[in-house]
Amino acid sequence: MSRRRRAGIIVFCLLAVVLFVWLDHSLVKHKWQPQPKTEEQAEANDFQKYHAQTFTVINVVDGDTIDIDIPDVNDSYTRIRLWGIDTPETKNPKLGVMYFGPEAAEFATKLVLGKPVTAWNDPQKLYHCGLEGIR
Repeated sequence: MSRRRRAGIIVFCLLAVVLFVWLDHSLVKHKWQPQPKTEEQAEANDFQKYHAQTFTVINVVDGDTIDIDIPDVNDSYTRIRLWGIDTPETKNPKLGVMYFGPEAAEFATKLVLGKPVTAWNDPQKLYHCGLEGIR
């Protein structure tokens, strides 16, 4: 292969790489992606997504935190902190395992793991969630 042909191929490859990088960072990419929602729209969407819906508990983190079987932004589950329930911590690295924390987590596991629960969101405080259907 001649030097001129080899140089032409190298220049062509470099131009192709530059073109792909430019397209990746250009406005064309951003037009294909959904526009970010306002905080109010995101909260309304979350309220519709979770409120009065029934889900299965797939994991009990500790006595007052559970994971349910619906995907959230970056995870295949949604983590819920139960409203009105405060149990001793078992997963907090700053506090360590508190007295009766493992017992609270064990009780919550027996109570809800693998069972259907209905989430009730407080529209004033979206991130508080009560559960119904636990027996």
